Amino acid sequence: MARRKKETVEGTVESHIDTVARFIKHCFKGSQEANIRLRFGETYLIGGLLYTFNKDVLGGMIESGRVKVTYENDAEVNFRGISS
Repeated sequence: MARRKKETVEGTVESHIDTVARFIKHCFKGSQEANIRLRFGETYLIGGLLYTFNKDVLGGMIESGRVKVTYENDAEVNFRGISS
């Protein structure tokens, strides 16, 4: 997952659910839990598509029950994947 700033990359986001699922996927490395840090308002290139992380995506990730917030402030959030 790469963070992009002010670059044009081909790709579109299909839906809010797809965006949430893509970010959740990065909380795991295979079947292993992983930690990630995301910044609000940043656009990330995942699988050739651009996804922007915001408060709505954060809410969807938490509602999924698949991630745990380990740190949050106004600028960024740290997550840990939760194996089910």
